[in-house]
Amino acid sequence: MELLKPMQQAVALNRKVHENLIQTVTRVTQQAQESGGEIVERLGVPEPVQATLKDWGQAVRTVQAEYTKNVTAGFQRVEACLQVG
Repeated sequence: MELLKPMQQAVALNRKVHENLIQTVTRVTQQAQESGGEIVERLGVPEPVQATLKDWGQAVRTVQAEYTKNVTAGFQRVEACLQVG
């Protein structure tokens, strides 16, 4: 049981790092979308380009959601294995 303690601590720290990464990426993506919208308006970007930018923004959000889901599930599996010991 003593051997599991350092692994549990390492997993907890690693999970915290990933949670911080996810929060940072979420915040930066949101800020980029907000400021990007302002820039697009000011520059008078043509509608087809705006549509492409919106599609790209949706793709980024989808990838971000999948990453978050998969990382969370992975940590849950590892943590469950460490609890069994």
